[in-house]
Amino acid sequence: MQHTSTAAAYDARILKLRLPEQDSLKNAAERCSANLVSLTNIGRAVGQQVRIKRGDDPRFVAVYTVNQRNPDDPSRADIVRAGLAGRKRLGTSDELDAIVEATVLDAPGEPAGVRFFEVADDAGDQSYFVVIAPHGGMIEQHTDEQATEVISQFRTAGFPASLWMCKGFGDETKGASDRWHITSTDLHPASFPLLGSIMSRRFFYGVAFHGFARKEGEANIYIGGAARCVRFHAVEQAHDVFLRQQSNRLIAMLLTPALENLPP
Repeated sequence: MQHTSTAAAYDARILKLRLPEQDSLKNAAERCSANLVSLTNIGRAVGQQVRIKRGDDPRFVAVYTVNQRNPDDPSRADIVRAGLAGRKRLGTSDELDAIVEATVLDAPGEPAGVRFFEVADDAGDQSYFVVIAPHGGMIEQHTDEQATEVISQFRTAGFPASLWMCKGFGDETKGASDRWHITSTDLHPASFPLLGSIMSRRFFYGVAFHGFARKEGEANIYIGGAARCVRFHAVEQAHDVFLRQQSNRLIAMLLTPALENLPP
């Protein structure tokens, strides 16, 4: 398994959004705007992720996607803007002082506490199958375990397979999802280097695991994507198997037979 970390930061003042220019960020808990020069100075850019820590209470720390440049005068280099939901991610509705850090990831291996890290298990020379879990740990619980089970069963069956996932953990101050959830389509390889190494090549097949807050009347498992043959075989088995066995092994059981019948 591999891991990565780097270091760079700047002091910032987090202000309310400037409306109506920033209407798109009003309800965006995990997105903000920032000064382009300040971002460049720490090796970051719009579209990438940063870690922001409250200046008066370092217990409050979270990851954000810098979704756009500030509408302010460029000379106001320390300004970061976020909506109410974005500021509440740091435990307050007020404007506040903060520290913006380029490194969003912790080193894996810490046994407990607030932490966020990426993991890859990749031989680097196969492009047949990849499985990812961008919201593992306690962000979307069990998704990383499901991905790990899939890669284990694929390799046992003799199929080449690669794995990438992130794991996040919170505490009583802020839960993992409130701190670390980043919309998967926003994830940038500059902020997640191991993801970048996986993304540097195209795979024939890929599966991503996500969790959701199930409401009454909804299904337990949803399967989508463009691989119709995989989806058909999985859906065909999902309902009956789920009633008998709710486990990480279930997902691997659904996917492995489907992919075994696909061409290499």
